[in-house]
Amino acid sequence: MKTTTILILTFAASFTSFADESVTHEFLAAVYRGNHTYVIDQTTASSAGGAIVRCGDTYLTPRGAYVQIRDTFLKPGGGAVVDCRGSYVGTANAIARVGTGVNNLAFVGSDGASFGAGETVLRPLLIAH
Repeated sequence: MKTTTILILTFAASFTSFADESVTHEFLAAVYRGNHTYVIDQTTASSAGGAIVRCGDTYLTPRGAYVQIRDTFLKPGGGAVVDCRGSYVGTANAIARVGTGVNNLAFVGSDGASFGAGETVLRPLLIAH
């Protein structure tokens, strides 16, 4: 019984330390390019495309791990996205913030638009090429 209790407590402690910071609205709207609506619940963002979990400076996504180093996000397949005073410039696209605050979050870029609505980030709007 004592061994089982120790194992359960160890598992619970490792899980809570694994997911320790909030997934940010800006990461979902400007850096991660999944085209779904995401609902943020503390350290996890969920969508039909899968879950995103933040652990420190690492975002674990269905497309791989993104690592944040100051204003730069390293992408899992290579390349980076850099935060340049609210505009995000990457190897494949650029996106600019046109709203302020979480409730007025809006990003528009070369591959679509993202909007924040409370604890939700709407990311389904694509620009036709």
